[in-house]
Amino acid sequence: MKNALPIGTILQSGKQAYRIEQVLGVGGFGITYKVSATVKYGNVPIFTYFAIKEFFLDEACERGGTSGQELVYSRPLKDKVETGLHDFYGEARRLEQLCGKNPNIVPVNEVFEANGTVYYVMEFLNGGSLRNYVHTNGPMSDRDALNVLEPIMKAVDYLHSNLIMHLDVKPDNVMFKITPDGRRIPVLIDFGLALHFSKEGRPTTSIRQLACSEGYAPVEQYAGIQMFAPPADIYALTATLLFMLTGKDPIISTDMTPNYIANALPASSKLKDAIVFGMANQKFDRPQTVGTLITALEHSLTANPENKTKVIDPAKKPVVKPASGVDGDVVITGPLHNPQSNRAGGNANGTERPTVLRRDAQPKKDANKTVVRKSEPVKPTKKKRSLWIGVISTVVVAAAIVLIVSVGATGLSALFGVGSENVKYQSGLDDNEFEYVDHLGELMEQMNSEEAASLEPVADSVAVYDESLDNSSSSSEEAWF
Repeated sequence: MKNALPIGTILQSGKQAYRIEQVLGVGGFGITYKVSATVKYGNVPIFTYFAIKEFFLDEACERGGTSGQELVYSRPLKDKVETGLHDFYGEARRLEQLCGKNPNIVPVNEVFEANGTVYYVMEFLNGGSLRNYVHTNGPMSDRDALNVLEPIMKAVDYLHSNLIMHLDVKPDNVMFKITPDGRRIPVLIDFGLALHFSKEGRPTTSIRQLACSEGYAPVEQYAGIQMFAPPADIYALTATLLFMLTGKDPIISTDMTPNYIANALPASSKLKDAIVFGMANQKFDRPQTVGTLITALEHSLTANPENKTKVIDPAKKPVVKPASGVDGDVVITGPLHNPQSNRAGGNANGTERPTVLRRDAQPKKDANKTVVRKSEPVKPTKKKRSLWIGVISTVVVAAAIVLIVSVGATGLSALFGVGSENVKYQSGLDDNEFEYVDHLGELMEQMNSEEAASLEPVADSVAVYDESLDNSSSSSEEAWF
């Protein structure tokens, strides 16, 4: 290949001698080689392979010098080349510091200078690229694709946590490492376009040129990335997933539409909505973190399409459909969790049980209208209702006694403007009950004023209870009808 070092060339670092065995790839910013070396493990020499990347700015550099292998460039391009060299060296050092902390980022062993340029030594990955894998084995299923790509997503998320954007995620830059037991581990490579940013979000390295991989670079990358923006890498990750599911490179981002994605994906794929989300045209419409993208993809894969999850406003009280075998609507009201609740009905850890109401099935005035419970009281059960009726009946009888004592039989007749027969009729009592009350009234007339006054709190309690009963009754009518 043009400008690549010849096979058999020896590159000497401060630690090791490397022999070039093969040219693995050539890009705008550098050339990658497969090299061999003999390293010692204790006193045992071990022959092995590495990958080495060389900085070589294709549009500005040539081979020359006394050895014919040195990097040379013209004076007008000096600043551009030397700035690129400086940035390449800085990125290599930063990558060297990060890679040992994440198993899915290619590890860097050393960085050195030779032939007037910079090299860094990486692990040689023996499993081929993701592109080759898909071309050989065909499109992948949803689950298999996510199993392969999620570790790469987490690796990119790790880069973002260190304010680094990769800016060139694509199937060619995902390689496989095959372990002795036959497992394939995906590894992210090629940091030639990567940028590091300050805490303020500004690039700390120069933007060498506008380089974009068509189909994988988002719209905004064509204008240049000027601020830290994870959604650019998120677009590329999602586009890589689309390739894995279809076996075809996506169209350029300026022409990308949801319809294209829907038509490209197999009918069996459940990931359409999440991919449309990740490849939105505007960066603010995409997930803002890799974690959000992973969550969306996993949810799409596991969600039951016949029972879609709805986001419910916490301020709104949910209406839950009845369980099998239960007639009518079941309405859950009240707080589901109240850490400070120690009232009856709560449990030991402070979780207050919600109130569950059941309304028997009946014709609805408006099938689309949700019944909203406006107050806390709950319609009592039959057992409680019978108890309260007994208590109320007793209090009513006591109130009647007070009334009779206060005004007497004559005053009572005058008060209502009716005779004793009408009083009996309007009271709703039968003959025996009325005679009993009338007899009690005669006894009470014989009480002195002090004894009669002692019954006044009973009358006051009856009035207060009667008022609360009216309020409760009106509230219950609103809730149930």
